[in-house]
Amino acid sequence: MLIKVFIILTTNFAANSRDEPLVKFTSVKCTSTKSIISKCFVKAYSRKNTTLNVYLNITKEFKELNVNFMIQYRHLIPQYRTIVNVTFDFCRVRKIYLRRPAQVQSAQACADFFAGLRRHLTPQYRTIINVTFDFCHAMEFKDHPLMNWILNLWSENFRKNIHECPYKTGSMNFENLYILVHRLVSRFAGGSYKIILRFYNKDDSNIITVMFTLEFITIDREAF
Repeated sequence: MLIKVFIILTTNFAANSRDEPLVKFTSVKCTSTKSIISKCFVKAYSRKNTTLNVYLNITKEFKELNVNFMIQYRHLIPQYRTIVNVTFDFCRVRKIYLRRPAQVQSAQACADFFAGLRRHLTPQYRTIINVTFDFCHAMEFKDHPLMNWILNLWSENFRKNIHECPYKTGSMNFENLYILVHRLVSRFAGGSYKIILRFYNKDDSNIITVMFTLEFITIDREAF
């Protein structure tokens, strides 16, 4: 029997205060070796309110599930440091290069160097959490601190739908979920985060992988 699962993850924010911390979903990608993904997208309702939508079609019951949970982080605002500080007569240098065509290739090489340097200095994601554990065991005994934190991070209606294994065939809806922002403030710095959840077992190395990015904004920023 085909199971259709509709998941909506939505951000929670204080509508009347631009100084409140804000979580804003920016992208999502879903993959599966068994092609169980129907649709996966981010929908924006306003500058501050976005939802992450995942539609799943699952064709079998799962009695065993492992999960690899990864969080990667990068700064929203690039942190710059001085690496070159040179003063010269631009007009004089330009005339010299115009008179010597052979120098043009060197000028292009210099431009290519700085273009590559700019790409290199662009903030990159770095992994801050990478944990693999037995999902079914964690749900049964409630003894995995990271799993308990994940459950408590989301709204009550999320926790009501996540249960012990097995996950039997049938309808399963996760609707209008949001992150409890105040539980991020004490643990994470403001910035851009990439979160990857990969569920697997001994028969399938990628039952479902959901990768989404979000911006955690802890200060008032007009751009958002």
